[in-house]
Amino acid sequence: GDDLSALTHTLNGTVVGFNYAHNHSHQITTLSVNNAFYLPSPATAWSTGYAVNSLNEYTAVGGASVSSDLNGNLLTWTSSLPTPGTQTYTFDSENRLVTAAVAGSSTATVTYDYDRPVPPASTRLAGSPRRSH
Repeated sequence: GDDLSALTHTLNGTVVGFNYAHNHSHQITTLSVNNAFYLPSPATAWSTGYAVNSLNEYTAVGGASVSSDLNGNLLTWTSSLPTPGTQTYTFDSENRLVTAAVAGSSTATVTYDYDRPVPPASTRLAGSPRRSH
Protein backbone atom coordinates (compact mmCIF):
# COMPACT_ATOMS: atom_id res chain seq x y z
CA GLY A 1 0.00 0.00 0.00
CA ASP A 2 0.96 3.55 0.72
CA ASP A 3 2.77 2.81 3.99
CA LEU A 4 6.44 3.70 4.29
CA SER A 5 8.39 0.43 4.33
CA ALA A 6 11.99 1.66 4.11
CA LEU A 7 13.94 4.85 4.67
CA THR A 8 17.64 5.39 4.07
CA HIS A 9 19.77 8.20 5.50
CA THR A 10 23.40 9.00 4.87
CA LEU A 11 24.83 10.45 8.09
CA ASN A 12 28.45 11.61 7.96
CA GLY A 13 29.15 9.06 5.26
CA THR A 14 27.40 6.22 7.10
CA VAL A 15 24.37 4.72 5.37
CA VAL A 16 21.60 3.97 7.86
CA GLY A 17 18.59 2.01 6.66
CA PHE A 18 15.28 1.83 8.52
CA ASN A 19 12.65 -0.82 7.69
CA TYR A 20 9.03 -0.65 8.84
CA ALA A 21 6.21 -3.20 9.00
CA HIS A 22 2.56 -2.17 9.41
CA ASN A 23 -0.71 -3.79 10.44
CA HIS A 24 -4.00 -3.57 8.53
CA SER A 25 -4.71 -0.22 10.28
CA HIS A 26 -1.44 1.21 8.88
CA GLN A 27 0.15 1.40 12.33
CA ILE A 28 3.87 0.64 12.57
CA THR A 29 4.32 -2.76 14.20
CA THR A 30 8.05 -3.29 13.64
CA LEU A 31 11.01 -0.97 13.24
CA SER A 32 14.39 -2.39 12.33
CA VAL A 33 17.63 -0.67 11.38
CA ASN A 34 20.95 -1.86 10.00
CA ASN A 35 22.84 -0.11 12.85
CA ALA A 36 21.34 -0.51 16.34
CA PHE A 37 22.99 2.74 17.45
CA TYR A 38 20.19 4.58 15.62
CA LEU A 39 17.29 2.68 17.21
CA PRO A 40 15.29 4.74 19.72
CA SER A 41 15.53 3.51 23.28
CA PRO A 42 14.19 4.80 26.58
CA ALA A 43 16.58 6.42 29.04
CA THR A 44 15.50 3.85 31.62
CA ALA A 45 13.49 0.69 31.26
CA TRP A 46 9.93 0.86 32.59
CA SER A 47 6.48 -0.33 31.68
CA THR A 48 3.01 1.10 32.15
CA GLY A 49 -0.39 -0.56 32.13
CA TYR A 50 -3.23 0.91 30.04
CA ALA A 51 -6.98 0.37 30.42
CA VAL A 52 -9.36 1.09 27.54
CA ASN A 53 -13.12 1.32 27.09
CA SER A 54 -15.28 -0.10 24.29
CA LEU A 55 -14.38 2.90 22.07
CA ASN A 56 -10.65 2.11 22.47
CA GLU A 57 -10.14 5.29 24.54
CA TYR A 58 -7.76 5.18 27.50
CA THR A 59 -9.58 5.17 30.81
CA ALA A 60 -6.46 4.70 32.94
CA VAL A 61 -2.72 4.95 32.37
CA GLY A 62 -0.42 3.43 34.94
CA GLY A 63 -3.32 3.22 37.40
CA ALA A 64 -4.13 6.94 37.08
CA SER A 65 -7.49 8.01 35.69
CA VAL A 66 -7.82 9.63 32.29
CA SER A 67 -10.65 11.83 31.03
CA SER A 68 -11.83 12.39 27.47
CA ASP A 69 -14.50 14.56 25.88
CA LEU A 70 -17.45 13.20 23.90
CA ASN A 71 -15.36 13.33 20.70
CA GLY A 72 -12.71 11.07 22.23
CA ASN A 73 -10.12 13.82 22.74
CA LEU A 74 -7.83 13.26 25.71
CA LEU A 75 -8.53 16.03 28.26
CA THR A 76 -6.54 15.07 31.37
CA TRP A 77 -4.30 12.39 32.76
CA THR A 78 -1.87 12.16 35.64
CA SER A 79 1.55 10.65 35.19
CA SER A 80 4.67 9.88 37.15
CA LEU A 81 6.91 9.40 34.09
CA PRO A 82 8.33 11.05 32.08
CA THR A 83 6.81 14.35 33.32
CA PRO A 84 5.16 14.00 36.73
CA GLY A 85 1.85 15.75 37.40
CA THR A 86 -1.48 16.27 35.70
CA GLN A 87 -1.43 16.88 31.97
CA THR A 88 -4.38 18.93 30.62
CA TYR A 89 -5.28 19.39 26.94
CA THR A 90 -7.82 21.58 25.11
CA PHE A 91 -9.19 21.17 21.60
CA ASP A 92 -10.99 23.45 19.15
CA SER A 93 -14.34 22.75 17.47
CA GLU A 94 -12.51 20.79 14.75
CA ASN A 95 -10.92 18.47 17.35
CA ARG A 96 -7.45 19.95 16.85
CA LEU A 97 -5.14 20.24 19.85
CA VAL A 98 -5.00 23.90 20.94
CA THR A 99 -3.19 23.88 24.30
CA ALA A 100 -1.30 21.51 26.54
CA ALA A 101 -0.52 22.22 30.19
CA VAL A 102 1.92 19.66 31.56
CA ALA A 103 3.59 18.77 34.84
CA GLY A 104 0.64 20.08 36.85
CA SER A 105 0.80 23.57 35.38
CA SER A 106 -2.49 25.50 35.42
CA THR A 107 -1.44 27.55 32.39
CA ALA A 108 -0.72 26.33 28.87
CA THR A 109 2.82 25.07 28.46
CA VAL A 110 2.35 24.63 24.71
CA THR A 111 -0.09 26.47 22.42
CA TYR A 112 -0.94 25.56 18.85
CA ASP A 113 -2.37 28.01 16.31
CA TYR A 114 -3.71 26.75 13.01
CA ASP A 115 -3.80 28.72 9.77
CA ARG A 116 -7.20 30.22 9.23
CA PRO A 117 -8.67 30.60 5.75
CA VAL A 118 -8.07 34.02 4.27
CA PRO A 119 -11.26 35.75 3.10
CA PRO A 120 -11.42 36.61 -0.60
CA ALA A 121 -9.69 39.84 -1.51
CA SER A 122 -11.84 42.71 -2.72
CA THR A 123 -10.67 44.88 -5.53
CA ARG A 124 -12.23 47.84 -7.21
CA LEU A 125 -11.12 49.37 -10.44
CA ALA A 126 -12.02 52.99 -11.07
CA GLY A 127 -15.48 53.21 -12.65
CA SER A 128 -16.32 49.51 -12.13
CA PRO A 129 -18.38 47.62 -9.53
CA ARG A 130 -16.61 45.97 -6.57
CA ARG A 131 -15.64 42.32 -7.22
CA SER A 132 -14.39 39.62 -4.92
CA HIS A 133 -11.91 36.98 -6.05
